[in-house]
Amino acid sequence: MTSEIPEILRPIAWIAGVWQSKNGAGHYPTISDFSYNDKIEFRLCGKQPLFAYTGSSSHPERGNPMHLESGFLRAHAGTTAVSFMVAHNFGLTTVEEGSWDRSSISLKSTSIGRMNGAKEPQVLGVERTFRLVDENTLEQELSMATSNTPDSTKHLKATYTRQQ
Repeated sequence: MTSEIPEILRPIAWIAGVWQSKNGAGHYPTISDFSYNDKIEFRLCGKQPLFAYTGSSSHPERGNPMHLESGFLRAHAGTTAVSFMVAHNFGLTTVEEGSWDRSSISLKSTSIGRMNGAKEPQVLGVERTFRLVDENTLEQELSMATSNTPDSTKHLKATYTRQQ
C-alpha cells in the first residue's frame, strides 16, 4: 500500500485505515458525562495529496447515531504542516491547521463556519490531537470552546483499534 500513497502523505500514512473505538468518553462543563462508540476512517482520494475522512459515533447501548462528520486531511510539501477541513452534522464546519511528527497530528481551528439554524451554544474553537500509540492503536482527544464556555476545555477522548 505504501507505493500507492502519494509521497507527500507518506510521513502520516500511519493514520490511513479504519479505526474503531468502543470506549469513547465525553464531558463538558455544561452537559452530563457520556460514553460513545466511534468509527473513523482516513482513506486515499486516488492520487490526490490528501486523505478523505469520515467519522461516526453511536450510543454504546442503543446503537443510535450520535454524531457524524466528514472532511479532508492534507499535508503540505516540504514541511510538517497539515490542514484538516471537517463538516459536522449539527451545522458546523471547521478548518483546523497544525503539524505532524512521527506519531501524532496536532490541530487547532483557524476558521469556524456555522449554518443558519445550528443549535446553541456556538462553537468558537476546536483543538484535536491524533496520537499513534502502536501500529494498531490510535488515540484522539478533542477540546473546544463555546459561547457558554469560552476557554478551550477537554471534551472527547477515545482509543481506537485498527480494523483495516
